[in-house]
Amino acid sequence: MPHSFYTNPEYKTRQALITKENWRLGIYNFRRNLKEKRKCKRLECNKTFLSKPSASKMYCSNRCSALINNKGRKTSEITKQKISFALKNLPKSKRDVHFAKPKVVLICKECNKSFKVTPYLSVNRKYCTSKCARSCTW
Repeated sequence: MPHSFYTNPEYKTRQALITKENWRLGIYNFRRNLKEKRKCKRLECNKTFLSKPSASKMYCSNRCSALINNKGRKTSEITKQKISFALKNLPKSKRDVHFAKPKVVLICKECNKSFKVTPYLSVNRKYCTSKCARSCTW
């Protein structure tokens, strides 16, 4: 239950005046995209970056963050060899894309050509190109 003075009309008008004055001065303008300059916490890095005042960002990049937070992390030689072996045995086209899914072959309803799409797109796809889709619907 709120205190009784919150319902007092004098209190409400006084608070309204204070709030309107602060809006006029720009103190309560939350619609602006405010950014503040911060300095990276890593001692070797002297970069400054922009961040929202409410954000907890302390480092200028993921690299700086990893250099500080992963200092004590140790990877065994066996694990390093397993990763190296797995990456060396991948074909060059697959080395960068680790999670590529096989494509699904569909047949266009307009020109009867076959085309390949990823599995999540195969549900709604009926035509090979937008040109085929327009020619069928118009």
